[in-house]
Amino acid sequence: MKNIFSSKIYLLILSIVSINAFSEDIKNVENVMIERYSTKALFRPSIMPTGMFSVASNATMNTNKSNINWNVGSTFGIVKDLQGSASYDGLEFNEFAVSRTINLGLKYNYSSINHLSTSVSLGLPIHIAHKDKSVITDINFGLPAVIYNDMLAGGILHDLFTLTVKPTIACAFNFPLWIGTQVYENLWADVSTSFGKIEMTNEKNQAEWKNVGFWKELPLKLNVLYAINHYFDVSANIGLKDAMKAKETLHFGLGVEFRGGKIFG
Repeated sequence: MKNIFSSKIYLLILSIVSINAFSEDIKNVENVMIERYSTKALFRPSIMPTGMFSVASNATMNTNKSNINWNVGSTFGIVKDLQGSASYDGLEFNEFAVSRTINLGLKYNYSSINHLSTSVSLGLPIHIAHKDKSVITDINFGLPAVIYNDMLAGGILHDLFTLTVKPTIACAFNFPLWIGTQVYENLWADVSTSFGKIEMTNEKNQAEWKNVGFWKELPLKLNVLYAINHYFDVSANIGLKDAMKAKETLHFGLGVEFRGGKIFG
């Protein structure tokens, strides 16, 4: 009887140890998944996780002018809920031109609740070696809000306000929106457009306000993204800068993105 009781105690201890080991395995798997990033764009966080980074490159062709524009950029997680970004507008082929603008940015996710994520963003286009421009002429602000469920996601106000500080004070309010869905497994698609914009120009030291509603100017863009694995995405897009002038503003592009981490620890 004593041997049977001892055996049961041994089995109980062994079970507890096994459960703890299994729990540790689950935690390890969860940590790996966090570091490896999701292949489903719908489940990706709005802020790049701390220490992780991405490098993306895109080429866009304007069918009217047959111009090809190339740019490259990077996004990286600085600390929890805060990411930085840097991009270079790159080159323009056919009518060859080299951009001298580097865009720097910060984005902070200040609230995340069920089915809603809200952030604040700041962008600074830095002009390098421009003969007729200051280093900083514009400051961009955003209040991106994303609503999502298990199938769809949509966002508004990611590029809300632009303040022009030189050569004269001016500003613009933009009201962009997008909606996307996880089409199948690693395939994501979204459509972006805008409700319109309100601008204040000040070219002759006399402020003039004008509004451009979507019935006057309607941008449209379809973007498709395929995650090859946790580290690589490829994408394609087609769009119109103004649907009212479809022939003149049609453009399409291709892109690739690489991710890695932990660069900050």
